[in-house]
Amino acid sequence: MAAGRTSTGAGAALLALAVALAIASPWLRPAPPWEFAFQEPPAGAPAAAPAAAPPEFRTVLDIRGADQPGGGATLHSPAILRARPPAILWFQGSREAAHDVRIMSVTLEGDSLAPGAPEPLLAAASMSRAMRPPQVVMILGNTIQARPGARDRLLATVVSAGGWAASSIASVEMGDGQPVRARKLALSPLLNRSQLVRNAVIRFANGDIGVPAYFEMAAAFPELVRLDADMRVRAKVRMGQGVAAIQPAIVVTGPKTAVALMRPFGKLRRVFRSETRDGGKTWTTPAPLMDLPNPGAPVAALGLARGRILMAFNDGEAQADNLTLAVSDDAGRNWKRLVQIETPGRETPAVYRYPDLARLDDGRFLLTYSTFAKGGIRAHVFNRAWLDSQEADDE
Repeated sequence: MAAGRTSTGAGAALLALAVALAIASPWLRPAPPWEFAFQEPPAGAPAAAPAAAPPEFRTVLDIRGADQPGGGATLHSPAILRARPPAILWFQGSREAAHDVRIMSVTLEGDSLAPGAPEPLLAAASMSRAMRPPQVVMILGNTIQARPGARDRLLATVVSAGGWAASSIASVEMGDGQPVRARKLALSPLLNRSQLVRNAVIRFANGDIGVPAYFEMAAAFPELVRLDADMRVRAKVRMGQGVAAIQPAIVVTGPKTAVALMRPFGKLRRVFRSETRDGGKTWTTPAPLMDLPNPGAPVAALGLARGRILMAFNDGEAQADNLTLAVSDDAGRNWKRLVQIETPGRETPAVYRYPDLARLDDGRFLLTYSTFAKGGIRAHVFNRAWLDSQEADDE
């Protein structure tokens, strides 16, 4: 009897060691000398806009959980699927981190960006069936597009046990609107836990994908994960040694330079900034932008012409009750506020968070965010003429 228990225990130990080695394998191999250089021209380079287009600003999506069958649903963390036609993803369920949360999608059709009907993309059950090696997915969270222009790959925040601190990032291959294969990225040599995504990916010069990620277990810090074309981890870089900011939004400004703007994760309620000058291999310690108060909510950022940066953020320390657009001419060091997209007191509850910004193929811009304190999703389209008019009005 004792021998049987010993044999069973040894087998379990060997299995645990094999699993640990499989997770750690990317970290045990010496890293090849990949070039750290961003795609040229930068991923944020503007598309050509129609000449002399009149200013345009329109709401193209405005839905609330309270208006849907059953009511009271949480709709939060929208992300733009940068494809043709574009789509907006978000997570929806009875509450955040509930087992019934699904990743939903709305496609915006035609020049008017008319929204189709919301459709489910991912659910805990379908993700569990798709996972390799087999494992249960209990909770779904922030989900983004894995490759710009492609609909068939997503990066999803998933939890198999525990809460957000025990989350992992899963690469999801889609087919016919359903996950057909998924696997967790090997981002830690130990437990491979507490890794999350939020903002849009960038590209390296050789075609690799750069994923803005963050760690959130006790300490919290931003990261840049480098994936190859098959979504295998090539490298992971911590952005400086700071532990006061998460959810980086990265804007490429040149072949070797980029700026990351981040949500505060500490007592100092300011937007934080970090930069790289060696293609993302190293980053400066995230530093607060003292002129940009923030209540502890994420930001979205996008590169404009002539090296300028457009940012959507919550402009205040206490409440996320406004959503403001601002522009920088000096790589995100100083900012000029342009317009408040949402203003305090206009709705109840007036809480606007988790913006995402993208440029469409026709040169227009798409902005989305959650409304009504995680109770709805809203999206607007605007063009460069409208954006320029806001800057002119401010002068």
